[in-house]
Amino acid sequence: MMYEEKLSTQTGSLGEAMRCYRRMQLPGIDILCDAREYTTAKQAQSVARQYGRCGVISETYGVTNWTFTFAGHKGSGDWQAALGVNVRCPHLAWYSMAGEAKRDYPAAISYQSPWYRDYPLVEDHFARVHYALSRGTAAVRVAVLHPIESFWLAYGPNDTSLASGEMEAQFEELTRWLCHGLVDFDFLSESLL
Repeated sequence: MMYEEKLSTQTGSLGEAMRCYRRMQLPGIDILCDAREYTTAKQAQSVARQYGRCGVISETYGVTNWTFTFAGHKGSGDWQAALGVNVRCPHLAWYSMAGEAKRDYPAAISYQSPWYRDYPLVEDHFARVHYALSRGTAAVRVAVLHPIESFWLAYGPNDTSLASGEMEAQFEELTRWLCHGLVDFDFLSESLL
Protein backbone atom coordinates (compact mmCIF):
# COMPACT_ATOMS: atom_id res chain seq x y z
CA MET A 1 0.00 0.00 0.00
CA MET A 2 1.06 3.61 0.04
CA TYR A 3 0.71 6.42 2.54
CA GLU A 4 -0.31 4.12 5.39
CA GLU A 5 1.26 6.14 8.21
CA LYS A 6 -1.19 9.03 8.60
CA LEU A 7 -4.96 8.89 8.76
CA SER A 8 -5.24 11.74 6.24
CA THR A 9 -2.95 10.25 3.61
CA GLN A 10 -4.41 6.78 4.12
CA THR A 11 -7.93 8.15 3.66
CA GLY A 12 -6.99 10.11 0.55
CA SER A 13 -5.04 7.36 -1.18
CA LEU A 14 -6.53 4.00 -0.27
CA GLY A 15 -9.33 4.41 2.25
CA GLU A 16 -8.02 2.02 4.89
CA ALA A 17 -4.78 0.04 4.90
CA MET A 18 -5.94 -2.67 7.30
CA ARG A 19 -8.72 -3.80 4.93
CA CYS A 20 -6.09 -4.32 2.25
CA TYR A 21 -3.64 -6.23 4.46
CA ARG A 22 -6.13 -8.99 5.27
CA ARG A 23 -5.86 -10.37 1.72
CA MET A 24 -2.07 -10.61 1.88
CA GLN A 25 -0.38 -13.87 2.83
CA LEU A 26 2.29 -11.73 4.47
CA PRO A 27 1.11 -8.16 5.14
CA GLY A 28 3.66 -5.79 3.64
CA ILE A 29 4.84 -2.26 4.26
CA ASP A 30 7.38 0.02 2.56
CA ILE A 31 9.60 2.22 4.73
CA LEU A 32 11.36 5.04 2.87
CA CYS A 33 13.97 7.57 4.03
CA ASP A 34 14.69 5.64 7.24
CA ALA A 35 11.40 6.97 8.64
CA ARG A 36 10.01 5.66 11.93
CA GLU A 37 6.47 4.76 10.89
CA TYR A 38 5.17 3.09 14.04
CA THR A 39 1.53 3.31 12.95
CA THR A 40 2.30 1.64 9.62
CA ALA A 41 4.12 -1.28 11.23
CA LYS A 42 1.51 -1.73 13.98
CA GLN A 43 -1.38 -1.78 11.49
CA ALA A 44 0.30 -4.54 9.47
CA GLN A 45 1.36 -6.46 12.58
CA SER A 46 -2.17 -6.26 13.98
CA VAL A 47 -3.71 -7.74 10.84
CA ALA A 48 -1.01 -10.42 10.68
CA ARG A 49 -1.83 -11.49 14.25
CA GLN A 50 -5.60 -11.33 13.81
CA TYR A 51 -5.54 -13.36 10.61
CA GLY A 52 -2.93 -15.89 11.72
CA ARG A 53 -0.22 -14.77 9.30
CA CYS A 54 3.37 -15.74 10.10
CA GLY A 55 4.67 -12.17 10.13
CA VAL A 56 5.10 -8.89 8.28
CA ILE A 57 7.38 -8.07 5.34
CA SER A 58 8.97 -4.67 4.86
CA GLU A 59 10.69 -3.19 1.85
CA THR A 60 13.33 -1.15 3.57
CA TYR A 61 16.28 1.21 3.00
CA GLY A 62 14.68 2.98 0.03
CA VAL A 63 15.76 6.62 -0.40
CA THR A 64 18.45 6.38 2.29
CA ASN A 65 21.25 7.62 0.02
CA TRP A 66 24.74 6.30 -0.60
CA THR A 67 25.98 7.39 2.84
CA PHE A 68 23.62 5.13 4.83
CA THR A 69 25.83 3.20 7.25
CA PHE A 70 25.64 -0.33 8.68
CA ALA A 71 24.50 1.29 11.94
CA GLY A 72 21.64 2.87 9.98
CA HIS A 73 20.73 -0.48 8.42
CA LYS A 74 20.71 -2.13 11.85
CA GLY A 75 18.76 0.70 13.50
CA SER A 76 16.11 0.62 10.79
CA GLY A 77 15.74 -3.14 11.04
CA ASP A 78 15.71 -3.17 14.85
CA TRP A 79 12.75 -0.84 15.36
CA GLN A 80 10.82 -2.68 12.65
CA ALA A 81 11.61 -6.05 14.25
CA ALA A 82 10.36 -4.71 17.58
CA LEU A 83 7.04 -3.96 15.87
CA GLY A 84 6.63 -7.35 14.22
CA VAL A 85 8.51 -7.13 10.93
CA ASN A 86 10.23 -10.49 10.53
CA VAL A 87 10.93 -10.48 6.79
CA ARG A 88 12.99 -7.68 5.28
CA CYS A 89 13.22 -6.94 1.57
CA PRO A 90 16.14 -4.57 0.92
CA HIS A 91 15.34 -1.93 -1.66
CA LEU A 92 17.16 -2.24 -4.94
CA ALA A 93 19.70 -4.55 -6.45
CA TRP A 94 21.07 -3.51 -9.82
CA TYR A 95 22.15 -5.47 -12.79
CA SER A 96 23.83 -2.33 -14.10
CA MET A 97 24.45 1.27 -13.05
CA ALA A 98 23.95 2.51 -16.61
CA GLY A 99 21.68 5.46 -17.37
CA GLU A 100 19.06 6.45 -14.81
CA ALA A 101 19.75 3.41 -12.61
CA LYS A 102 22.60 5.24 -10.88
CA ARG A 103 20.12 7.87 -9.68
CA ASP A 104 18.03 5.36 -7.72
CA TYR A 105 19.40 5.00 -4.24
CA PRO A 106 20.41 3.58 -1.72
CA ALA A 107 23.62 1.87 -2.67
CA ALA A 108 23.10 -1.67 -3.92
CA ILE A 109 23.87 -4.55 -1.60
CA SER A 110 25.86 -6.16 -4.38
CA TYR A 111 29.27 -6.00 -6.06
CA GLN A 112 28.83 -2.29 -6.95
CA SER A 113 29.39 -1.39 -3.26
CA PRO A 114 32.83 -2.04 -1.82
CA TRP A 115 31.38 -3.19 1.51
CA TYR A 116 29.01 -5.86 0.16
CA ARG A 117 31.20 -8.75 1.36
CA ASP A 118 30.91 -7.43 4.94
CA TYR A 119 27.10 -7.16 4.82
CA PRO A 120 26.54 -10.53 6.55
CA LEU A 121 27.32 -8.61 9.78
CA VAL A 122 23.90 -6.99 9.38
CA GLU A 123 22.00 -9.89 7.82
CA ASP A 124 23.22 -12.56 10.25
CA HIS A 125 21.95 -10.40 13.12
CA PHE A 126 18.50 -10.14 11.55
CA ALA A 127 18.39 -13.82 10.61
CA ARG A 128 18.69 -14.61 14.33
CA VAL A 129 16.28 -11.89 15.47
CA HIS A 130 13.63 -12.84 12.91
CA TYR A 131 13.95 -16.53 13.75
CA ALA A 132 13.34 -15.73 17.42
CA LEU A 133 10.39 -13.49 16.52
CA SER A 134 8.74 -16.26 14.52
CA ARG A 135 8.65 -18.66 17.50
CA GLY A 136 5.79 -18.63 19.97
CA THR A 137 2.58 -16.65 20.08
CA ALA A 138 2.09 -13.08 21.23
CA ALA A 139 -0.04 -12.51 24.33
CA VAL A 140 -1.54 -9.10 23.60
CA ARG A 141 -3.81 -7.62 26.27
CA VAL A 142 -4.46 -4.18 24.81
CA ALA A 143 -6.63 -3.41 21.80
CA VAL A 144 -7.01 0.02 20.23
CA LEU A 145 -9.99 0.63 17.99
CA HIS A 146 -8.47 2.07 14.82
CA PRO A 147 -9.92 5.56 14.26
CA ILE A 148 -10.00 5.54 10.44
CA GLU A 149 -13.78 5.36 10.10
CA SER A 150 -14.25 8.22 12.57
CA PHE A 151 -11.62 10.15 10.65
CA TRP A 152 -13.60 9.70 7.43
CA LEU A 153 -16.46 11.66 9.02
CA ALA A 154 -14.20 14.65 9.71
CA TYR A 155 -12.28 14.44 6.43
CA GLY A 156 -13.49 16.87 3.80
CA PRO A 157 -12.35 18.76 0.73
CA ASN A 158 -8.74 19.87 1.12
CA ASP A 159 -8.67 18.23 4.57
CA THR A 160 -8.68 21.52 6.50
CA SER A 161 -10.89 20.34 9.34
CA LEU A 162 -9.68 21.13 12.85
CA ALA A 163 -11.24 17.87 14.09
CA SER A 164 -9.28 15.77 11.58
CA GLY A 165 -6.01 17.44 12.59
CA GLU A 166 -6.71 16.72 16.24
CA MET A 167 -7.60 13.07 15.51
CA GLU A 168 -4.40 12.70 13.49
CA ALA A 169 -2.29 14.04 16.36
CA GLN A 170 -4.02 11.83 18.93
CA PHE A 171 -3.59 8.73 16.76
CA GLU A 172 0.13 9.32 16.34
CA GLU A 173 0.64 10.26 20.00
CA LEU A 174 -1.23 7.22 21.35
CA THR A 175 0.74 4.90 19.07
CA ARG A 176 4.04 6.49 20.08
CA TRP A 177 3.07 6.48 23.78
CA LEU A 178 2.19 2.77 23.76
CA CYS A 179 5.23 1.75 21.71
CA HIS A 180 7.70 3.78 23.76
CA GLY A 181 5.96 2.70 26.96
CA LEU A 182 6.59 -0.94 25.95
CA VAL A 183 2.87 -1.75 25.94
CA ASP A 184 2.15 -4.27 23.20
CA PHE A 185 -1.17 -3.69 21.50
CA ASP A 186 -3.12 -4.44 18.38
CA PHE A 187 -5.20 -2.06 16.31
CA LEU A 188 -8.71 -3.36 15.73
CA SER A 189 -10.22 -2.30 12.45
CA GLU A 190 -14.00 -1.88 12.59
CA SER A 191 -14.26 -3.35 9.10
CA LEU A 192 -12.43 -6.52 10.20
CA LEU A 193 -14.35 -7.12 13.44
